[in-house]
Amino acid sequence: METVAYDQPSFIQTNTKATEIGTAFHQFMQHLPIQTGHTLESLVNLKDDLVARNIIKSQLADKINLEEILNFTKSAIYGELLMAEAIQKELPFTMLIEVGTVAAAKALLQGVVDLLAEFENEVWIVDYKTDKVGNFALDEPMLRCRYDIQMKYYLQAMRDIYPDKAVIAKVYFMRAGRSIDYRDTL
Repeated sequence: METVAYDQPSFIQTNTKATEIGTAFHQFMQHLPIQTGHTLESLVNLKDDLVARNIIKSQLADKINLEEILNFTKSAIYGELLMAEAIQKELPFTMLIEVGTVAAAKALLQGVVDLLAEFENEVWIVDYKTDKVGNFALDEPMLRCRYDIQMKYYLQAMRDIYPDKAVIAKVYFMRAGRSIDYRDTL
């Protein structure tokens, strides 16, 4: 019996392509060493290595904006990450959350923290976003609102794991080179 492959409908292709590029970006960031001295050349070499090892497809790797990643490695957040006691990347977690209006109704929530940095007195959740941002100062309230619920649960999950440390979530917008902090005030 012959297998026939059909093209996906166009509405799926667009979303799938964006999802695939996002996945490739996160795979790249997962393999990016937290160290000083990154250059555009070193990032190209890392990209080529990930393609050669079949971690990222070539056509998707070409969509990763290495200039934005290089700018991230020169950011204040990245400078602080260099001083972390421990770094974990793509850290999965699960937690029970209350749902609906029924008191006993719970759901299992699963998430993945892009990067978790442990410091002496605090823990940072760093979440990378590739959103298109026009004017960051004008868009910041909308962007903060967009990720409020996600960061609420990420903060809660990490507070349960690190009850003796302050937990701070930092959403870093790659295209804007800026971040929004979320703290215990959610």
